[in-house]
Amino acid sequence: MAVDQKPFDDPKVRRAFNYAVNREELNERLMEGSHILAKGVLPPGMPGFNPDLKSYTYDPEKAKDLLKEAGYENGLSVTLACTENKAQITLAKGIAEQLARIGVQVTLHISDGNSHYTAVRAGEHAFFHAIWAGDYPDPDNFLYNLFSSDNFGAKGNYTHYKNDEVDSWLWAARRTLSPKDRIELYRKAEQQIVDDAPWLFLYYDNTDLLALPEVQGLKLAFLGYYLTPLTEVWKTE
Repeated sequence: MAVDQKPFDDPKVRRAFNYAVNREELNERLMEGSHILAKGVLPPGMPGFNPDLKSYTYDPEKAKDLLKEAGYENGLSVTLACTENKAQITLAKGIAEQLARIGVQVTLHISDGNSHYTAVRAGEHAFFHAIWAGDYPDPDNFLYNLFSSDNFGAKGNYTHYKNDEVDSWLWAARRTLSPKDRIELYRKAEQQIVDDAPWLFLYYDNTDLLALPEVQGLKLAFLGYYLTPLTEVWKTE
C-alpha cells in the first residue's frame, strides 16, 4: 500500500485492511493450506524473528470502525494491481472478496510481470501485490531493504514508507556488532512497521523438495529452492 497516496496515506485505512483480511481462510481455501501465515515481515527461522510480535487478527467489525474513523463510513473503491500469474490473480480475487465485506470495492488491474513491477517501482499503483525473496539470512535484507526511507522505489521500498524512528533503528543495527543488540533493534523496528501497516501481512511461502531415494547430496537452502546448489548432487546406481 503506497503510504503517500490516498486512501493509504491514512494509517487507519491500512490497519482496517489488515483487520479485514482472513489469512487463514485464504490459505486454506485458495492455497490448500500450503503457506505459513505471517504476523509481520521476518519469516520463522530468520535471526530476529519475534514469535511474540503483536499483529492483526481477523476482525471485520474493527476494520469497519477504523474506516468510519478515517471518513469512509460509506466504504470506498480501490484498484489492486497484480501480475497475470494465476496464483496471484486467485489471491487478489480472494482479498477483494474479503474487503467487500467491509464495504471496500476492489477492481483488479492485471498485467504481465515486467509491466507490473516497472509500474510498482515507479509508484504508479497505490495498492499492489508484491513478493520478496531474501538474498541472505539476515533481517537487514528484509527490514532495511524494504522499509528504510533510503530505498524508495526500485531499491525495494515500494510503499514509500517512512518512519524516522524506524530509520534510526535500522541504521543503528547496521553499525552494531553485538548480535543481541542488533536483534533488539530489528524487533523494535519490525513492531513499529507492523503498527504502521504499510503492507497487508499475508504469508510466507513454504518450499517442499521431493527427490527419489537414489538422489544424494540434495539439501534445501535456508532461503528456498531457488538458492539450492545442485553442484554436489549425484545419483546412485
